[in-house]
Amino acid sequence: MEKNLPKAKELAAEHIRRFQQWTVATEFRVLYEAGARVWIKHPEKVWEGAVVVENYKEKVLKVSTENDGTVVQLPIPKDESLPPLRNPDILIGENDLTSLSYLHEPAVMYNLQVRFCMHSAIYTYCGSAGMAMKFTQLCTRVVYHYAMPSRWWG
Repeated sequence: MEKNLPKAKELAAEHIRRFQQWTVATEFRVLYEAGARVWIKHPEKVWEGAVVVENYKEKVLKVSTENDGTVVQLPIPKDESLPPLRNPDILIGENDLTSLSYLHEPAVMYNLQVRFCMHSAIYTYCGSAGMAMKFTQLCTRVVYHYAMPSRWWG
């Protein structure tokens, strides 16, 4: 009986490991159901918003681009290749990047674009660190008023 104990523990550990892999993979796929919002790569814009049209099936994700509604079938060689998910509308333009649900390249770049281009907000936090956008266009609001720096102190 004692001889089989290490083998039984090894088998139990392997069973738990496989179960955890299966549950993570299964739960992850649920996020890519019809209506989910994702970012897909674009040759000119780098990233483009899209909406999942059909639930994710093995190796293929069908999405509709938000700009022109073109339906695209994305080849997905493995689950890790699924496109990044988009943040909920309520978080778009958020002052602190750490409050975003998904913190990856397209989410950060889009958030900065909204803050800078639509709200003329050149300052954004990422935790305790502040970020400033370099002006490349004329802002309509006065952002360098003498009282402005006090709004961004710790």
